[in-house]
Amino acid sequence: MFGKKTSAIAISVLAAAGVLAWSPPAAAASNSQDTGTAVRPAAAAPSCVKTSLDDSGVRDHLRVKNNCSYSVRVKVKLALGPDFSCIGMPVGSYHTYSWAWPAKFDGVDSC
Repeated sequence: MFGKKTSAIAISVLAAAGVLAWSPPAAAASNSQDTGTAVRPAAAAPSCVKTSLDDSGVRDHLRVKNNCSYSVRVKVKLALGPDFSCIGMPVGSYHTYSWAWPAKFDGVDSC
């Protein structure tokens, strides 16, 4: 049905595809450009930063208080909504946040 030349080409294509499909991930990674700007995961806020969440209504309300003995910078994260900006909080201060459904409180990170 197929000539020798067609079969040889088909086998070559399949062999090349097999080699590419089974190449180790490191080979693929070596072709990417490293810009030196690796994304680091955010660190959680210190345990002395306390939160109080009221999610009983259509709007959620959060109070974040700095009970640390030092100033902190924190960022409130939301699932299904945009995160809030990073803010500085002096010792003993608090900040309130509110947002509408469907966003949900997803934690406080240091920033």
